Amino acid sequence: MITKRKYPWIAKQDWTNVLFLHWPIPVPLMESLIPRPFIVDTFDEKAWISIVLFKVQNSRPRGIPKQLSYPEIIQINVRTYVKHPSSPERGVYFFRLYGKSFLAAMGARSGYGLPFQYMQTEMKKENDMTHVFGNMDNRTIFAARYRPSKACIHTKLTSFLAERYCIWNIKKKKIIKIPILHTLWDLTQVNVEITQNDLLPFAAQSSDNLFAFFHSYKQAKLFPYEVYGKVK
Repeated sequence: MITKRKYPWIAKQDWTNVLFLHWPIPVPLMESLIPRPFIVDTFDEKAWISIVLFKVQNSRPRGIPKQLSYPEIIQINVRTYVKHPSSPERGVYFFRLYGKSFLAAMGARSGYGLPFQYMQTEMKKENDMTHVFGNMDNRTIFAARYRPSKACIHTKLTSFLAERYCIWNIKKKKIIKIPILHTLWDLTQVNVEITQNDLLPFAAQSSDNLFAFFHSYKQAKLFPYEVYGKVK
């Protein structure tokens, strides 16, 4: 696990009710979707695409007191797993990030060049079941409900999918790494039912090959991006 970064951290936020949804897909298909120079990272010769959704709370720049944090939002991220030929650190690449905050969208786009899009997102709990919705243009884009269990899950695949501590991206033709830091994930099994999913860039989702897990709380620190050259 990485414990140090090149620059001091600049912001932190709490992630709660973190649901991970993963699907394996053919490597050639994923290679056609990610920009160069990033390399598809694989597990058992398969690429993976994931939806990660969670509540963001207490998000604030360094030095700002907790009571002045930005309003909480439900965030939904669509990502895959990549490497860069000039770095040993494996990370994620975001196809899209969604949340009910114009401020978050503007900050992610201007600060890191991330494809953050405004979406009406909602998370509500009924007894032991949590419901999550994402709506755009008066249409439901994503809907799911889930029930976490107390059974822990820790495998080589969960580590491959969850233990990622940087985001690779291209910002104005600059190749950048966006470092983050947090403790290791303590993951549990989860029962999930997805009733609507138009988030993925292709029809990869299926209940037969869905791999899901859950974590209740994580605090993360964000760092300035590091430049790894320019796109040729």
